[in-house]
This record gives sequence, C-alpha cells and structure tokens, in this order.
Amino acid sequence: YLDADIEIPPVLIHPFIAVRGGLNCSVGRAGKGKTVMNLNRMIRWSAGLPMFDGWTDKDGAHVLAPDEPLKVLIVENEGAAGMFHRQFGQMITNEEYLSKEARELALDNCLIWGEGGYSHLKLDNDEKLNELRGGIEEWKPDMVFIEPFRSLWNGEENSSTEMNVVVDALVGIATDFDCGVWISHHEKKGGHGEDDKMSAARGSSVLEGIVTVMENFESASGGDQRELSWSKSRYEVPPI
Repeated sequence: YLDADIEIPPVLIHPFIAVRGGLNCSVGRAGKGKTVMNLNRMIRWSAGLPMFDGWTDKDGAHVLAPDEPLKVLIVENEGAAGMFHRQFGQMITNEEYLSKEARELALDNCLIWGEGGYSHLKLDNDEKLNELRGGIEEWKPDMVFIEPFRSLWNGEENSSTEMNVVVDALVGIATDFDCGVWISHHEKKGGHGEDDKMSAARGSSVLEGIVTVMENFESASGGDQRELSWSKSRYEVPPI
C-alpha cells in the first residue's frame, strides 16, 4: 500500500485548492463580501491570473493561481442580478485592476448564466438540473461557480436526505464534466462556536463530509478587513 502511487485529480488552482472533479465551498456570514470576493477571483482565474499578485510560496510560485486561463461558468441564483451586473462590470472594466489583455481573456472565458439574471436553478428538479448539465456540456467550463448554495433546492436545509440529493448533483456535475464546482454558503448563526470551523456551514453536516475543500471567509481586524482560511483540504495543506 505504501509503495502504491495514489492518483490525484488534475489541479485547477494551486496548491490543490481546486481540482477537476472536486466540490469546493466558501462559507461566511451574509453581507460580508463573499460574492464580491468570489467574482473577483473567478474573473482573475479566467484571465490566467493569481487571486493576489503578491502572494507567492517559498519558491516564488504564485499561490491561489491557475496554470492557464480557465473557462468559468457563473450561475447567479439569489436574484441579485443588478448587484452581479454592477460588480462584474466594475471589476472587468477597471483598467487599474486588469490589463487590456487580461480583460479580453476574462471577457472571452467568463459566461454568466442567463445574462446575469436569476437562474431559478433547483437541483432537486430534474428539468432544471438537466438544463444546467446541458449548458455545461455546451460551454465546457473548467470551473462552475454557483451562488448561493441554500437556494439550490426546495427542501429543508437541516435534512441530510434532501441536502444529499443536491450535493450529489453537484459532485455529479464535477465528475461527469471533469470540472471544478465552487459554491458559496452562509455561515450558521453563532458561527462554528467551539467546534471546528468546518462545521460553520448552515444546515446538515452532509456538505462538510463531501466537499474537497472547505473555505472560511470571516471578518478580521475589528471588522474592516477579511480573513480567508481553510478548514478542510482533501489533497494538500492549503497556504496559510
């Protein structure tokens, strides 16, 4: 067993923050900037850029970075079309934020489902699920970002049976289409308390058991700044 080579999925975002066939989850409080943060990195990754220009490892390699520009499908499922449209436009047209070349790559590689409007996606509805799968099959994205997680089904948030249907659908998309899937989810009231941060996600514990990476997005330094940390990573210890 110890001499065997264990196959690791192809890495989309180094170091092992996102892999093909994997499901990632960002957890944080509502209204703290998760959506903006996630849109920011999806745009940058679609242009082949790291999430942060100045963050490198001990060997000088960029952290939270793709090897090449990624095709990204962004599904807005909260009904915040105006906010998505405004934030995406501000980021992708800001000349101080993206070079002309990077902006052209991002515009080519980012697809907003439904022209930025509410997708009405429900993964416990076969018709809606098949519609999404058909779109992914046609677009062939490297990464699918869906925001937010809670609105993806009609049932109870605390039901492990009902949540399992949704999580299985997301994992099925990741494995069937050889892409990464990234979701954003709200933190439960009171946060993780004395438990591990991985338990901070609202609802059933099914999600924390299945995800490849669990990421925590929190207020820091008196609330003016944000802290990003990882409470689960299946293939390698994430950057600190």
